[in-house]
Amino acid sequence: MTVLTVLEAAGAALWSAALPILLCAAHLFLTIRLGVPQRRIGQGIRDSVRAADGERRSFSALAVQLSATLGVGNITGVALAVIGGGAGAVFWVWIAGLFGIATTYAEARMTLECRKAPGEGGPWDAMGPRLGSVYAFCVALGGLFLGSMIPANAAALALPVPRPASAAVLTVLTGCVILGGADWIRRACEKLLPLAAALYLACCCAILYVCRAELLPALRAIFSGAFRFRSAACGLLGGICAASPGLRAVRYGVSRGLFSNEAGLGTAGIAAAALPDGDPSRQAMVSATATFWDTVVFCGITGVAFTAAALHAGIDTADGAAFCLQAFSLLPLGRTAFRVCTVLLGYACILGWGYVGARAFSRACPGVPEKVYAVFWTAAAGAGALCSAAAVWSVSDLLNAAAAVPILYILWKYYGFIHT
Repeated sequence: MTVLTVLEAAGAALWSAALPILLCAAHLFLTIRLGVPQRRIGQGIRDSVRAADGERRSFSALAVQLSATLGVGNITGVALAVIGGGAGAVFWVWIAGLFGIATTYAEARMTLECRKAPGEGGPWDAMGPRLGSVYAFCVALGGLFLGSMIPANAAALALPVPRPASAAVLTVLTGCVILGGADWIRRACEKLLPLAAALYLACCCAILYVCRAELLPALRAIFSGAFRFRSAACGLLGGICAASPGLRAVRYGVSRGLFSNEAGLGTAGIAAAALPDGDPSRQAMVSATATFWDTVVFCGITGVAFTAAALHAGIDTADGAAFCLQAFSLLPLGRTAFRVCTVLLGYACILGWGYVGARAFSRACPGVPEKVYAVFWTAAAGAGALCSAAAVWSVSDLLNAAAAVPILYILWKYYGFIHT
């Protein structure tokens, strides 16, 4: 048995059983404990686009957070949910996003209440020195895989040039921004994210227009498939395997939703720490809108568009990237649009996670210049463009799990579920 096999087995075990259960429990508990913060999401959206003290700091922090979460996982991840769990998985992606808003809000509010000074700190300030250092180390190291190598690999595959050339291009583009520091990253995310998001949503809406005759059947399949716990089904939209389509929809939808929005990983708190001094509750609500946009809006529209495309064109494949490519192929120049969206979202993810990773590195290795981490981050982007994604995912899953455990523990303790 190879090391890679062991890592894959360990990562699969954690993310298919223990962690999703803990995350779902935390989402539900925090929703109740915090008085259903989801009802204030509209106010958070309005606050995110308003200036604070003459600066767009709220939007800047939100742009960084969304850049880190919006990525190729929102495209291929939803496709894999539909392939594995059927159309009903889309409904459970929405549910995971709606309840995940409470956890994102809790992460950000806890960080803002515990930070030592505006513009500094992260969730580790609520953890104590030892646990905080372990968490920050896992985020900094895991970010090199999840936030740099994986999106770089997806972007390199999408670029119509040889792998070495795409690796060189991504390395240069990454270094130009990451080596400039936090301010450069924030400014780049503010400009790049709206462009990438608008283009991707436009493509999804265009797919829905092409497949407009299948829109109502797709919605019926999503809502009926979500609760089909007794009847048997087969084929793509019924989910792989005939046993209990409803249970498979829950499993794939919830797991993809949890993995996409990163609620429970602490990235929301790290991005929120850059906000100026103010009301923690109100500022945390701005951070919580990232989960709304990521899972409820982006993943939701993607799921409906892909389900309608599968009904329209009879797409039948178990490969997530191939599924996405076939769905986009319904559009004129659709394959080109898919590649452009993949590259833009992948590059935005590299930048957003670069900010998160650098903040965590400063906490894990105090006294070491952030430029050192920026160099490693830039090199990781180039390496990710050249290597296989399978090994990177295996290591990333384990490190993300190692980061999620202390966040979940401190959230449950901070908000009164665990008493010590």
